[in-house]
Amino acid sequence: MIEKVYELICKTEDANIISTEEIVGKSFLKNYKHVISVETELSLNEGLKIIQLYIAFKEPYSVYLPKIYIDEKSYEDIRYIPHVNRDLSICIIEESDGFYFDIEDLPQIVVELLAKAKTIL
Repeated sequence: MIEKVYELICKTEDANIISTEEIVGKSFLKNYKHVISVETELSLNEGLKIIQLYIAFKEPYSVYLPKIYIDEKSYEDIRYIPHVNRDLSICIIEESDGFYFDIEDLPQIVVELLAKAKTIL
């Protein structure tokens, strides 16, 4: 399923599936088995800015929505934004809200979450 998500994201973004063992720092990501890194552009007051996001997946995929995190360095450049938590996760959907979905819809759901995260930032 991660590969399907990755393939869909790669149609519009620069993305890579990364192993959490390769992650230096970013301790918030080490709790996840599967992570997709996304290098993307944001339109800010000072022009286009390239930022690094991480989409982290918790199993079982049919129960947990992925979380999107912003990289520490990217956050330093645009800090003090509401809806970015202390662990640098982006609050897109209230976690206490019940959210049910068909696992086959996960790739499209992730693309929509990524778009919402970019809008928040």
